[in-house]
Amino acid sequence: MNFILCDGSWATTPDGAITCTGTLQVVAQGNLIPPGMTTEDATDLAYQAMGLFVIVFALLALKKALN
Repeated sequence: MNFILCDGSWATTPDGAITCTGTLQVVAQGNLIPPGMTTEDATDLAYQAMGLFVIVFALLALKKALN
């Protein structure tokens, strides 16, 4: 899928047509939108969240044990 970019500004004519006041450029979708989160990234994020949960739980347990 390609996108059309205008290096000027978009305008509309009185009859409702859209025009570009600059130069039109065609850009491929891969150059505009970065790829999303991969399965490996999601797995790493889940492990980091669980690790943070364990650390906070351990600190709260130690605080309760020492009081």
